[in-house]
Amino acid sequence: MGWYIGFKLHLLCNEKGEIINFVLTKANVDDRNEKAIDSLTDKVFGKLCLFNPLVELN
Repeated sequence: MGWYIGFKLHLLCNEKGEIINFVLTKANVDDRNEKAIDSLTDKVFGKLCLFNPLVELN
């Protein structure tokens, strides 16, 4: 437990599906990591909505 090999690609896309920015992190970096999110969204202005298909809404 706790062993991860590889990398994660975090993408920021607009409503048209065009890639705005991306960040490549080590596989063991948490998806909620503040540095990764800040570097991904540092030049974004306006509203930011996050989508996670793994989260179920009741």
